[in-house]
Amino acid sequence: MTNQILTNEKEQMGKRKQVAKKTSGKETSSCWDTFDKVMIQEDDGVKRRYGKCHWCERLLKADVERNSTSSLLKHVGRCQKNPNKLQDQTQTKLNLKRESNGETSVKTWKNDDAGIKKALLNLFVVGELPFKFVENEVFVEYTNTLNAKVVLPSRHTISRNVSKFYIEERTKMLQFLSNPNTVIHLTTETWTSCQRTTYMVVTTHFIDENWIMHKRIINFREIDSHKGEDMGRELLDYIRGWGMKNVMAITLDNATTNDKAIEFLVKKLPYLYDGGKHFQVRCIDHILNLIVKDGLKYKNYYVECIQKAVRYIRLSPQRINKFKKAMKDCGLQTKKFQCGDTPTRWNSTFKLLKSAYQLREAFMEFGIRYKSYERDLSRVPKNYDFEVVTEMVKFYEKI
Repeated sequence: MTNQILTNEKEQMGKRKQVAKKTSGKETSSCWDTFDKVMIQEDDGVKRRYGKCHWCERLLKADVERNSTSSLLKHVGRCQKNPNKLQDQTQTKLNLKRESNGETSVKTWKNDDAGIKKALLNLFVVGELPFKFVENEVFVEYTNTLNAKVVLPSRHTISRNVSKFYIEERTKMLQFLSNPNTVIHLTTETWTSCQRTTYMVVTTHFIDENWIMHKRIINFREIDSHKGEDMGRELLDYIRGWGMKNVMAITLDNATTNDKAIEFLVKKLPYLYDGGKHFQVRCIDHILNLIVKDGLKYKNYYVECIQKAVRYIRLSPQRINKFKKAMKDCGLQTKKFQCGDTPTRWNSTFKLLKSAYQLREAFMEFGIRYKSYERDLSRVPKNYDFEVVTEMVKFYEKI
């Protein structure tokens, strides 16, 4: 029975060979426009057909009974001497790159699909662009103009890639921060939004093996309260969640609640760098803000007068429009509008006083036109007030 099956298979093989011989007279593959047919005797004594490339003269097997022409077709696209071949995507070019200091350097460039993909993800993440922007006709046209070989992904693919990219980067960061040899410095800030919701942000600072300083926001979430122990517990959860083993210092605002948070952490952390001597670092911005505010007390009578006037005008859209009209009539640019004041930022007070001094003529014109201005405020700023604060502005400008 087995011999009969083998015999039938041989007969069928013979028939297929005969059909191949009959149809082999006409070659339909386009590869033969590039290859010459060459018969070469192999080790078994049988002559078999090879294809010889016109450009590089390489020999490739092309026997009718044993090989197909797919290898020849692939070679046509890969042959380095093919004059019709598109430019090699891996070939490097010279590229002029402008550095951050304004200087221009010459570097090599090559078409790198992986690099293009990463740069595209970086564009959408850092630029906070909507995913559908990748399908915008103008953006597609712009990309094709830069490099016609780039195939842009769909918005769904971008969404998946961004999620994947986040997980990959988070894993790398987790491995680095959990390394006992990584010395970490943390900064944290808490604030309450206008919706009366309290938030905490934690940023990690570290130096890599190449002595380059990095900073990364590792947590941003809502917390229950501003109490020192609660904040300390939140910070401890962040440190444990990232597996940090070598936290050198934490920088916080100069507040009593933050002192309580540090006391809680010192008791709970198993290891403190250098015995915890440098664990708590006061925020220099907050300290500077306290110093500036203390200095402003000596001229508070004049500063407060201007602050109240600015606050009064900015409180109503109608007053803002009227003040802009007064600016226009005084020949002042409307772009130089008054800056607001933030109590926790000393430079915001400096900017407020500086912009108010530049717009002092508009304040005078506003007071002449609208009598409610002087009626609603106990005292409105006069020329002398602006002369006093301008001396303060000159001093703080040097800080």
